[in-house]
Amino acid sequence: MAKIDRRFVRSENQFINALVSLLNKRDLNEISISDLVKQADLNKSTFYLHYTNIEQVLMALQDRLISDSYTLFQESDGDLTAFVSSLLDVVKKSKRVFRTVLSQSNSGLVENIYMTFFGLYRQTNGKKMDRIVYTRFAMLSSVISSIRLWSQDACVSSKEELASFIVEQISSNI
Repeated sequence: MAKIDRRFVRSENQFINALVSLLNKRDLNEISISDLVKQADLNKSTFYLHYTNIEQVLMALQDRLISDSYTLFQESDGDLTAFVSSLLDVVKKSKRVFRTVLSQSNSGLVENIYMTFFGLYRQTNGKKMDRIVYTRFAMLSSVISSIRLWSQDACVSSKEELASFIVEQISSNI
């Protein structure tokens, strides 16, 4: 088993945390690598050991947010309403961060969430998705789009209204 270098992991966490801090103040296109390394209190050479650009840090942040969401899901003990409400509380506290992650993320966002929540997703290699996989993908896309709009303040729904809508969407598709 390969040994994990704690310094490497600590540096990655510092870069991700620095990006979150900066995203709470400015838009992604206003953040430079120099800004990021200064906020992380690390140097550029350390940055380039881990990443080649800020978008890769954003993808690492996306992975962390998905993992944290799954932890919330596990802590809800199967109570879908409690999970969605907790998730929306987290989104509400860091709307700028979620807005950026959800709008800048690559097309693999749904697949990453699917793999985390529903298990290993196998590429269909040109074959049609079965009905369950297709339904789950469609449901996840709908939920992500709803949260994206809400985080951009483009949705006038309250947290409770959105939570109710999401729970209804998920319950009718599982």
